[in-house]
Amino acid sequence: MIRSLRNGSAALALAVSLGCFAAAHPALAQAQDDLSLPGDMSRYIGPAAKERDDLRKALTEELAEKDPERAAALVTELADKTAAAGGWPEAYKAIAVVAAPLLERLEGPRLDSFLFDFSVAAGNAGKKDQQDALLRQMVRTAEAEEGQASNRYRRAIVNKAYSLLSADRDDEAFAAIMAALDTLEASGDESHFFNTVPEAGDAFRSHADAEQGAEIYERGMTSPLFRTTTSPGRAFMMFNYAVFLRDIGKYDEALRLHLPAMNELFSIFGPESKEGYNAYDGLAQTMHAAGQLAGAEAAYSYMVPQMWRLFGGDDPDYWRVRNNHAAVLRSLKLPSDALIIDFDVYLKRHDKFGNAAPVTLASALNMAHDQLDLERWEDAERTLKPLEAIATDMDYAPRYIQMIAAWRDYVAYRSGVKAIEDAALRDTAGLEGRTAGTEQRLAYLDLYASEAERRGYDDLALTYRESARDVAYERFTDAHPLSFDAELARLRLLSRLKPEEAAEGFRQLDAAMSGWTRANVTAAGSLSAARSARILADDMLAAFADFARDNADAARHFAAALDSWKTLTRQTELDLRREAETTDDQAYRELILSYFRKFGRFRELVTGTLYTDELDPQRQEMEEARNALNEARAARGMPEVTPWFLGPVTVPEAVAEPEAGDVIVDLAVTRRWPVERRGYPDTYEIRAVISRPGQPPQVDQIGTIRMKDGEAPAGFVMKAIETRLAKVLASAAEGAGALYIIPDDSLYQWALAELRTGDGKRLGELVDVHLITSRAAYAYRDSHSRPEPGAGILLAGGLDYGPDASVLPLPGTASEVNEIAELAGAAGFKPSLLTGKMATEAGVRAGAESSSIIHLATHGFYREVDGGAERLTNTGFVLADLKDSWEGDNPSDNIVHAREVLDWDLSGAGLVVIAACETALGDPGVTATVRGLPMALSIAGARRSLLTIDNVPDQATSRFMIRFHEHLLGDGMTYSKAFIETKRDAWAGRIEGVDPELTYAFVLFEH
Repeated sequence: MIRSLRNGSAALALAVSLGCFAAAHPALAQAQDDLSLPGDMSRYIGPAAKERDDLRKALTEELAEKDPERAAALVTELADKTAAAGGWPEAYKAIAVVAAPLLERLEGPRLDSFLFDFSVAAGNAGKKDQQDALLRQMVRTAEAEEGQASNRYRRAIVNKAYSLLSADRDDEAFAAIMAALDTLEASGDESHFFNTVPEAGDAFRSHADAEQGAEIYERGMTSPLFRTTTSPGRAFMMFNYAVFLRDIGKYDEALRLHLPAMNELFSIFGPESKEGYNAYDGLAQTMHAAGQLAGAEAAYSYMVPQMWRLFGGDDPDYWRVRNNHAAVLRSLKLPSDALIIDFDVYLKRHDKFGNAAPVTLASALNMAHDQLDLERWEDAERTLKPLEAIATDMDYAPRYIQMIAAWRDYVAYRSGVKAIEDAALRDTAGLEGRTAGTEQRLAYLDLYASEAERRGYDDLALTYRESARDVAYERFTDAHPLSFDAELARLRLLSRLKPEEAAEGFRQLDAAMSGWTRANVTAAGSLSAARSARILADDMLAAFADFARDNADAARHFAAALDSWKTLTRQTELDLRREAETTDDQAYRELILSYFRKFGRFRELVTGTLYTDELDPQRQEMEEARNALNEARAARGMPEVTPWFLGPVTVPEAVAEPEAGDVIVDLAVTRRWPVERRGYPDTYEIRAVISRPGQPPQVDQIGTIRMKDGEAPAGFVMKAIETRLAKVLASAAEGAGALYIIPDDSLYQWALAELRTGDGKRLGELVDVHLITSRAAYAYRDSHSRPEPGAGILLAGGLDYGPDASVLPLPGTASEVNEIAELAGAAGFKPSLLTGKMATEAGVRAGAESSSIIHLATHGFYREVDGGAERLTNTGFVLADLKDSWEGDNPSDNIVHAREVLDWDLSGAGLVVIAACETALGDPGVTATVRGLPMALSIAGARRSLLTIDNVPDQATSRFMIRFHEHLLGDGMTYSKAFIETKRDAWAGRIEGVDPELTYAFVLFEH
């Protein structure tokens, strides 16, 4: 009988636009999906020019006399077309022809509208005095006919400012709008006031000065109306101000406004309102612009299905939100994911709006971006060619057409259809003029750098690489996937040209990338961002490792980088652990350990699952633990501990070095991903960083595992990798007394001590093999290395799972825990024995939280199910009185998932043994550790965990575990030595009933 569940019953098997959100002046509002596209590039002027000319001809004195209303409407239309296509002097002349009859015949608001349009034309035609006269007439007429308290008068004084602004009379316009806002505020007309502030603020930013625009917004934010009212207009104004701040690069200030604006709009219009979700989209867009890509992606992952449920799949706002989601995925360097969305949105927009609509063209261009990133050159050309034709036919802005043409040239260069002329390649200054937008500039800089390297122009290539890095840093900061790519390309070249500079560069890049991952990915719950971070880290670490093989300084930095990526731990937490290990103040130590547990639990939960209100209790507990710790630190004059996702990005300090007689081996698994960055890696590359006392680390290439569609390679390939790894580890162990191995990724689930060396012996027969999870675990390996005399030991076995349970009893577990209890009692320890129906989830947890050793003999499980790995519900163990609910977090079902273990307090446990099948199995996470019981037990505070990587038979496991405790409790060995000697006993045939080949399944992790 095995201690597994695998053969059990079937039950086991925030309107985002860059213009105004509130009702804005139609001539000033502007919608735009793609943040990377300059605002003036998507407008088209061809039809406007033709229609403008036709309108000038249509405006006659005869029409004005016979049908003044129709003539006035044509004047407004002419003003709009002229604003787009130019030609104000001619427009002024045409309007002047009809002015006299219209001024005589028009009345009320229609007269005001004509006076406004005529004043705009006069001002833009250089006739300042006439513009002033027309504006005075507009305001005085409205005042005389309806009074200063009328809406007509208030519209007139606001429109006066817009007319002056249109004619570049900025200071006069600013004075006029501020005076108009004073009037609106004094009247108490909050609706008009709150609508005017954002439309005016955005207008001044677009047509005059961003500082004046900001002053207008601040005027609104400091108004008594803002402080004393709660209205849609107030919330819309806040939202628009947040967008304004985003557009001028003040991301932190923008994010501080987005949240209250969104909350107010949800409160006013309801939790399922379009207004609330449009504001949510705006928040996500600003997070995207600010480089908070993981948070933005998590927001869209929540928002998209909700909007589909509420508004349906054919809603244009839903399409916009999906488009914005794709933009985030593209920034995360996940072009295949983005293309799936962009293609669907393109089809929807094409069918509804036609192929020439601006939003349709925006989707087509987004698709082209995805295809370019995927290196699908023929597909990109098929997309770009008709896009250029449509834009040309519609007479779009020249820069827009130039951008598309430049992308087509880029495709031709990359696909080999065209070659870059040598003179053009050397023209570093001319490249900027041939590109439009940051993404296109970066693409061309990479293209030219690659071509310069190919032709042997190293200095020129470095110039382009440095330019690309500078452009990316200026636009995105140094903490952004596009910046990481640009800097990594520079460092690859620099490794060959300037090794010393490259070593420090890799160190800084590693710090920036791990800091970005810690601050974004591990706080957002975005699985896409986690995948992106893993891919980016693979690219960087692989290049870093290749460089470090021949550079001692780089090898030291690479060892530190590996350790950092395996835990994503800040220096703050490393310092705290040192304090916990060395302090004599038990109360302070408990505060540190409590913070570690609560912080580790919450971080792990939001790394793999979307943050929702359900996680608020865990977040609150974490904050309470951090605040309590900070109170104690303040009393000691120590700096506060900031949230783990905050704080400066720091270069990793030197990691713990091996002491005399020890060797440390950091294993590294990196992947080479296909260009789609989706599905399975093409290859796995395994390396070892070997650290010996007093020597620089040595980076050794173990081997490459090539995959095909996710299928495991042939057995002989894996055997070759194992043989090579055994040879490297055996060589590293020569002359050493102890070999400390820090696994990585799936290597956590390899029987490393069982690897056969050249002479046929197991590695563990040659040297004491320790599996540790970090350099910090090595630094504190001697702390609490054996149980204290009189320590409590919790033992659970011989469990009664209940009559309806889907698992069978395990008779071997009863004798196992009974014999261990006798050993413990005889050695002066305090065993606590739970058997039969006593060992429920609640009972075991209560006993575990006061025990130094916890030994649970039962059934374990690991299931490969969709979503289980992310939720940490696909691995665990079962206890007495089993309820086959498998709900995940039910404390009464007596099924203990890894997620539930995160809630336990095991900080007093020197060792946790789960003597059951497959308890060491899990799935690699962002930090390249195993997301399963090993990680959960470590976060809960256990210093060591003895687990299994495969199915284990009941009776043999019982005998193995009894022998382990004989060494530990009877012989007084350390935890690790007792484990090593137990394996050696089994290998030598000294444990009856235990096949020497069985021992590979047992692993001891030192945390």
